[in-house]
Amino acid sequence: MRPGFARWIAGSGPARRIATVVLVLGLAASLGCASRVGDGRGGGASGADASEAPMTQARMELLFSEEVDAIAGPPGAIQTRVDGINVYLISLAETDRMRIIAPIAVTQHLNRRVYDILLTANFDSTKDARYAVSDGVVYAVFMHPISSLSPELLRSAFAQVLSLVKTFGSTFSAGSSVGVDAPAQAPEPETPE
Repeated sequence: MRPGFARWIAGSGPARRIATVVLVLGLAASLGCASRVGDGRGGGASGADASEAPMTQARMELLFSEEVDAIAGPPGAIQTRVDGINVYLISLAETDRMRIIAPIAVTQHLNRRVYDILLTANFDSTKDARYAVSDGVVYAVFMHPISSLSPELLRSAFAQVLSLVKTFGSTFSAGSSVGVDAPAQAPEPETPE
């Protein structure tokens, strides 16, 4: 991710949101947008062969699109919104890496004790997803090689990232039975837009 991208995502105000939408739609129009069905980019294994074939960027994006109502953006940088949460699937086929990220809070508004809690949660209760900080924003993130990613793990990772966002400030959990207690005076996180 480019420096400043997190800061741009974290920005607020109608002008910033409109500019972001225009940028994403412009990129989608000029580079082609990932679609729900048969987008012609390959990766179309199906049935029993689908679970055994190595994952491709196109197949991963198709599977991701089946989990949500709508996606936007070019291959390698698609986004969606689920339950009010902005979620991004960022991938690069050349390096065989992908990540699902969701911005949670701006760090300047957090109790300093939260950092210890995030590290403890990453060890105890986040499953395969993690909390991360970049450019002054706390994210829920899942990173993995594309080729060894299974459809089941992709679905699970997506659910875990959403759970980390939803439980931030309470149990800091990706759905495990073990949670981490929030500090007594944890402020409500200011969600980046």
